[in-house]
Amino acid sequence: TPDLVGSLNVPQTVAWQEQITVNWSVTNVGFATASATWSDLIYLSQDAQLDAQDILLFTQPTGEQTPLLISQSYSQTQKLVIPQTTVGSYYLLLVIDPDNQQEESNELNNIKAQPFEVTAADLIVSNLAAPDTVVWGETANISWTISNQGNGKAIADWTDTVYLSADETWDDGDLLLSTQNQEPLEALSNYTITTNLNFSDFALGNYYLLLTTDFNNTQQETDETNNRTTRPIRLLAPDLSVSSLTVPQLEISQPGQTISLSWTVSNEGSQTATGAWVDRLYLSPDGTLESSIFVTDVIRNLSLGVQESYTASTQIIVPDLPDGNYRLLVVTDALNQLIESPTGEINNQKASVAFEIGHPDLVALITAPLQVTSGTTIPLTWTTTNTGTAPTLSTWSDLIYLSTDTLFDATDLLLGQFNATETLYSQTSFEAQISWNIPLSLSGNYHLLVVTDAFRTVKELGAENNNVTTSAFEIKLAPYADLAVSSIMAPALTLGDPASVEIGWTVTNIGTGRGRTEQWRDLVILSSDEIVGNGDDQVIMQYIHTGGLDVGDSYSRHETILLPPTFEGHYRLFVSTDADKIVFENQLETNNQASATNYFDVVSIPYADLVIPTLTTNPTANSSDLLTVSWSVKNQGIGITNTSSWTDRLFLASDAEGQNIIADLGRFERAGALAAGNTYQRSVSVLLPNGLNGTYYIVANTSGPKEFIYTTNNSRVSEAIQISLTPPPD
Repeated sequence: TPDLVGSLNVPQTVAWQEQITVNWSVTNVGFATASATWSDLIYLSQDAQLDAQDILLFTQPTGEQTPLLISQSYSQTQKLVIPQTTVGSYYLLLVIDPDNQQEESNELNNIKAQPFEVTAADLIVSNLAAPDTVVWGETANISWTISNQGNGKAIADWTDTVYLSADETWDDGDLLLSTQNQEPLEALSNYTITTNLNFSDFALGNYYLLLTTDFNNTQQETDETNNRTTRPIRLLAPDLSVSSLTVPQLEISQPGQTISLSWTVSNEGSQTATGAWVDRLYLSPDGTLESSIFVTDVIRNLSLGVQESYTASTQIIVPDLPDGNYRLLVVTDALNQLIESPTGEINNQKASVAFEIGHPDLVALITAPLQVTSGTTIPLTWTTTNTGTAPTLSTWSDLIYLSTDTLFDATDLLLGQFNATETLYSQTSFEAQISWNIPLSLSGNYHLLVVTDAFRTVKELGAENNNVTTSAFEIKLAPYADLAVSSIMAPALTLGDPASVEIGWTVTNIGTGRGRTEQWRDLVILSSDEIVGNGDDQVIMQYIHTGGLDVGDSYSRHETILLPPTFEGHYRLFVSTDADKIVFENQLETNNQASATNYFDVVSIPYADLVIPTLTTNPTANSSDLLTVSWSVKNQGIGITNTSSWTDRLFLASDAEGQNIIADLGRFERAGALAAGNTYQRSVSVLLPNGLNGTYYIVANTSGPKEFIYTTNNSRVSEAIQISLTPPPD
């Protein structure tokens, strides 16, 4: 008969919930084949005997292993989980053919027992570290340690949770702060978790941190009551509040105005406010931040303790804003640089009482007389009105101009300036006046332009387009004088050193009126040419005339002028009246000067004037031969020559004008003075140069005595001479 026996292999220790591998084998040690079908069973038992208290873990039919021949065996492997039970010593029992389906020679060896130890984990929170206080909105460092104080491995995956609770008992109202998933932990081992938690979703106050390991009880333990611990924690935060805002009592303000204000900020929270923050000032039409206009920032760099306060002050310049009602608005910690409590931001701002912002608007008005006369002084009066909603804050200047049109530009003539130094309130006016001396030469149609606030010192906020006003008027030209010089008398020739001359002239007013100038200067001028004023003029005398001239009246002057020693020359004599152009003549000054009809000559002594009336010679000649030349010299001046000797000269020229001199034929001295009107004759033979052949001319010249201005008539050119080459000798 067959005989089935088994062997069993299990781990020495097994933890709750741990999956283990069980190996067993069955051998037929009998003397016949085991051909029946049976089952192998695995039990958990507290001893090596099978009884009713043992727990069946697994049943394995053996249909695939039979028939089992003599000495033949089979092996089986199965994964099992030991159920939760008391920790301690146990046995796994392999039971072969428990129902005796296979007849065997020995039924008592069908059970095989293998001892092992059952262990279990016990997770416990051994440490929870956290600060006693945390500032709301900030991050706090939290750490905890979980230990497995059981004798078995914690093999399940579990979760550690941290809740914030108002008490030490967890409920659904507590706020989850952190979840940490964990993996198996060996017996008598631990782990530490460190994390940063943010506290910003709840109100300030006293709380508890609730730390629970294996929150969902996924890990079977010997003690489930030690998985949680608590720690008190307090949440703090500063809370800045603008408790007061002080501004001056303003009836009306305006752009550009300086306003002084102060405000107080208190810390009504439970934590000191540290670091720097910004108090920001706005102007708001309705006192809300949404519609406000930024004005300035004030930086706070000092800490502010709990229930402490500070008062800050500054000056602001009102920006350019449309007219209307506004409020000053101060916002502390405007950039949210501080972390305040959940409700701590709603009291960070405060608005002042409403006040009005307006602006001045200056408008000038001038009415010019319809017609004025040039050369008179008239008052110019205008009115400046503040048509705006606010008074002026600064001084300003009104400028008055003369213009040919109604447009103010750089071509207009500034007549005067009025500096306004008094405040001009809304809807009030003032009158200003200047005196204007109308230039005598001015006439025609003009406009007076008043430019109020010409230098833009008053902030009118876009209302400057009405700062210019105009008024048209006519300037009538006043009667004017027109001085004309006439009847100039001057000698044509004066002898003397120094010479004395008699000069006379007449000045007549041929204008439309007497004019306004009662004195002017007449000049007697000598010019070397026909032009006065080109640099060669000499003023030989000036006379001051006093007394105006009615239309058609005149004055005549006859003056004896002693000229300087050695003075002489050939001139034109001019008389210029009103030489300094101080008499207004309506641009009719061209007749202010005239000249004598004759030249004005001055010489110190009577002068000679030598001329050559005749010059004769042979019409033909040979080169290298002598040529006879005869000429006469006449003194056609007004006096005897001032010297008794001088030189006559002869030249040979190749042109009829005597300009191209080709030979100097000789110098011939004159001995004896020559009286006015007298003549002397000369005849000489001169040697012609060799090699001449052609037409030539004799040029005679005399010079030496003083001849005044008559020095260009001292030469004469002969008739043409045909000169031939000298025939060669035989």
